[in-house]
Amino acid sequence: MNTSTEILTKRHTEVMEQGASARKPQVQQVFVGWDRQKSFTFLGLSLCFVVWACVYFPLMS
Repeated sequence: MNTSTEILTKRHTEVMEQGASARKPQVQQVFVGWDRQKSFTFLGLSLCFVVWACVYFPLMS
């Protein structure tokens, strides 16, 4: 287990010591495009699943 307070680069060289002034790493957000066609496709498939479940499960009993 590494208990060092040094921040290292890829080549394991010392960049700076982590102290009170060190900033926290920022969280990166990935944005994925979502268009109208995908919305209608998702709603259509969801509706088909609900209709299938309403028909299939009553037939099981």
